[in-house]
Formats: sequence, structure tokens, C-alpha cells
Amino acid sequence: MASLKRIMQSALEDRSVRFLLSTIALAVAVSLLAGFAIGYRVEQSRIKPAKKAAVGPSKGAGAAKPFTSAPDLTGAVYQSVKKGVLVVLKGKKGYPISLGRNTRIALAKSAHASNITVGSRVLFQPSSASSTTATEVVVLPAAALIGVPVTKVVAGTSMTLKSLNGAGLVITTTGVPVLQTGPGGVSDIVKGDRVVVRYVRVGTGTKRRAVALEIVLLPKTSKFR
Repeated sequence: MASLKRIMQSALEDRSVRFLLSTIALAVAVSLLAGFAIGYRVEQSRIKPAKKAAVGPSKGAGAAKPFTSAPDLTGAVYQSVKKGVLVVLKGKKGYPISLGRNTRIALAKSAHASNITVGSRVLFQPSSASSTTATEVVVLPAAALIGVPVTKVVAGTSMTLKSLNGAGLVITTTGVPVLQTGPGGVSDIVKGDRVVVRYVRVGTGTKRRAVALEIVLLPKTSKFR
């Protein structure tokens, strides 16, 4: 009987020891996991998210340019200049053109074939039958911002104009009316007169507008179209 009690007590003591060791091991494991979680959160709080790069305005080929050239505009004066704006009527459409403090105004008056000289600049209206036959010629000074330089003249017959390929373009001028320009002013711009305007487009978006570089004023009877 006593032997049986000792055996049972020994078994209970052994079980208690194993249970205690298991409990301690579990507690240690839980502590490690909790410590890892706390450490992870602390580390994440120290790491600041990277700032997004600022995106600036487009500067590529597709971006709107603040300054662009435009082809010359030929038409009629719709109304005299108001608030620094000239309206040119071409066909049935009106084109507002702003005048700046550096806009040049040239007034064309009747002249002669002899006024076409080498070094001057000219504008000409080609005939409907041939692009190399003029029906009217306007002579401008060499310093003009509009027109094509003359490189050769056969008096009363033809003029050769400077071309991009260097060969020269021969224009027949036999018997055509010739006009020559002189200084003009805003007061010379009259409704119904014909004009040729060299201009550029400036600004972007809703502020984009056409600004005249040089305006050539022609008589109402001019053949320029």
C-alpha cells in the first residue's frame, strides 16, 4: 500500500514539472511574438512615405507655343482701328489683328516699273492663268519685314526673286501696275482699303491673339486678293 502511494506521488510530481515547463515555454513564445509585432509597428512609424514628384507644365513637342509665325493675310479693312485692333475681312470672315507699338504701317501709292530695283523687296499678285505672271506689284524698301528680295530686273519686262533653293524665280511684269510704299500711320487705315498683313500669334489658351508686324495699305482698287 505504501509503495503504491509513493508511485502515485512520483507520477503527480513528474506531471506537474512537465506542465510547468510547457506553460513557461508557451509564455516565452507569446512574448517573442508580441515583441516582434511592437518592433515592426515602431519601425514602420519611423519610415516616412516617399514624396511624389511634382508634375510641371508640359514642355514637349505637343505643348502650346507662346509665339508662332503665320502666313500673310490679304483682305479688306472691315473698320478703322478701335482700341488698337484692326479687323481684316477675308471672304466672309473677320480676323482681329492687334497693333503693337512696334507695328510698321506702309502706305502704297502709284509708281512706275523703274521703281522695281535690285535689293528692294516686292509683293506681287499672280494672275489666275500663271503663278509666274504678275497682275500688280508692290515695291517695299530692303528693310521691310514683308515681301521677297529682288535679285535681278529686266526693266518693264521681268523681275527675279530670291528663292529658297537659290535658283531664283522669274516673274513677268510686262505692263502691270506698280505701287511703291512709304511711311504710313493708323489714320491712313480706312474702311474698304485692301491690306496685306504680316503677323504672328502670341500667348496661349484664351489669351492667344494675332499681332501685326507690318501692314501694307493698298488702294480699294488693288488687285491683291
